[in-house]
Amino acid sequence: MGRRGYFFTLDGLFAAVVLLGALLLFTSYGEIQPPVIQLNFAASDVLSALDDVHFLDLNSTGRATIGNSTVEQNQSVLGVIGDLWSRSELGYATNLTQFMLEGKVPDSYGIGLWMDNDQIYARTSPAPNTRASARTIISGLTKTQPSKGFISRANAESVTTRKTKIYSFSAQGAGWDGSTANPSRAYVTKWVNISGSVDNATLAISLHLNPSDTNWNVITINNGTTAACNFTRSEISNSGEGYYDIEDVKACLHQGINKFRLDLRNSVYNAHIHPGMLLRVDYSETTSVPTYNTNVRERIYFDNLTSVAGASASTGTWQLVPFHIPPEAQNVSVYMQIAARGITNYGGSNWFYSWDGWRRQRDNDYILFFNDDDPLATSSAPPTNPQYNYSPSTLAPHIVNGTNVVTVYFNNYEDYVWGSSTQTIYSEPYADPNQSSFIEVNYTIPAASLPYGQIELTGIEQSTGAEYYRKTVNFTFPSGATMSSVYGHIAQRFSYLVTVEADDYSPPTTDVFESPSSRGVPTDIYISTATLSENPAINFVEFTDSNNNEIIPNTSVEYKFFLPSFVGFGEIFNSTEEATADAQARLTALLGGYVDLNSINFETNNITDVPTLWGPAIVEVRVWR
Repeated sequence: MGRRGYFFTLDGLFAAVVLLGALLLFTSYGEIQPPVIQLNFAASDVLSALDDVHFLDLNSTGRATIGNSTVEQNQSVLGVIGDLWSRSELGYATNLTQFMLEGKVPDSYGIGLWMDNDQIYARTSPAPNTRASARTIISGLTKTQPSKGFISRANAESVTTRKTKIYSFSAQGAGWDGSTANPSRAYVTKWVNISGSVDNATLAISLHLNPSDTNWNVITINNGTTAACNFTRSEISNSGEGYYDIEDVKACLHQGINKFRLDLRNSVYNAHIHPGMLLRVDYSETTSVPTYNTNVRERIYFDNLTSVAGASASTGTWQLVPFHIPPEAQNVSVYMQIAARGITNYGGSNWFYSWDGWRRQRDNDYILFFNDDDPLATSSAPPTNPQYNYSPSTLAPHIVNGTNVVTVYFNNYEDYVWGSSTQTIYSEPYADPNQSSFIEVNYTIPAASLPYGQIELTGIEQSTGAEYYRKTVNFTFPSGATMSSVYGHIAQRFSYLVTVEADDYSPPTTDVFESPSSRGVPTDIYISTATLSENPAINFVEFTDSNNNEIIPNTSVEYKFFLPSFVGFGEIFNSTEEATADAQARLTALLGGYVDLNSINFETNNITDVPTLWGPAIVEVRVWR
């Protein structure tokens, strides 16, 4: 077997030193004869002897000094000592060094061996008066890193991922006035498709209802198969007309399509959903490690919303739907379809003003806002069952990176309503998808932006403290994670206009969202990761209501991140089993908090005497008198 590379340096050589005696002699058993030379040469000769004597040429006593160590024996004594040191088998290294030196160097000399300043062996006497040393550099050795053995890396093939998904309910409303006995109503139907086995689920309820009306069943999940899946108004906590509560709904949900039915009533105002109503589902999903498509296509359906008039009341529907475009998106194309039923052609010519007087609109029976407080489209004479289609070229000039907000009004605006019959913003995603109201978003993501062999996971942090018009959420990405996307989920009992700022310092000052129009407050707000930083930085997101409406502490930030599904080669071990166990332990530690590893692929290599793998280590022999 080839020898590692050694390079000698002699400390303190003196010119014209006369050789005083014969140099150290070696026997076939590796014995070293007592030196009678100047200390510098003695140290050098001892180092040369340890390198020249082959371990297998030692007698049985010498070979027995390493016990049952599995160190490679077909090499020099110095190589064996170095390997024992790198494997932390210092006892054996000391025994072998002592065997080589004791009885062969006169007692009047002190002698010892060091590796990277770790003492392997040294005599305790005589006390040093005059010292000398010789050194060599050995490549391929580092303490606790054996130069031979097995290394392994691992990648997950099949995993069960513990995921969290937020399903937001759009801000929307329709139940206008009426009487206590016969209030106007807004019926909302929403479908949620859950792709895995439900582990936990909570429904954050944020509604505007009249607390004086007779109690009724407000929310029904999956047709109310159990009493626990029906929620009456009196079961939901409120502050005046602002209702907010969180309910455990795990028992009501199942993998696949789930139906939510809301019956909203208000005999003195408008019954509607406030920002912050969302379903949080923690679920488990078993899959192979995903690959991520550079082409993104998403169809976002409106909720089916119906307005029914109460006693001497009018009807009108409005709904806000957000969609998000990441800054790195290319080839963005958005198509939109708005379908309605039972719309009234009022034909008036009035101006309607908002609460603070500075926003106004004509009483158009159809008004569409898109990222602006000036309408993108209106109609003063819509058909009874209109369908409006907006091409990518029409929408392109109005699209922004981040959160885009679409708000639709039929026969109402702000606090004014004038519809005369039951009407619906129509959406049946499963029964009638192509005739429904939806926004279809298409774009491409550069391949360089997509992770390879990584798993996307989700964390959620909530704000704390009392309700206030400004709330801040802070969070930190896990160690080793790469940022994916971040969303803010604002929760309010009453809302009008909000701004959101985000940064990796406090207080944050970079604007990431501002309501573009009245009631333009989506539950989901995209937060650009360009304003944030990865671990160990602390990130801050601040939500502010411009009208000083209070923000609920359940306001949260949902941050998505990628973790690798693989670990590289680790340390060198004496067996394949130890190497693969180490790779599995490292992979589990990396993903264990989020992922169960079902199937792992290991690659294990045999490492043999690679001079450049570790080190170099400095070997030093010291001699003194």
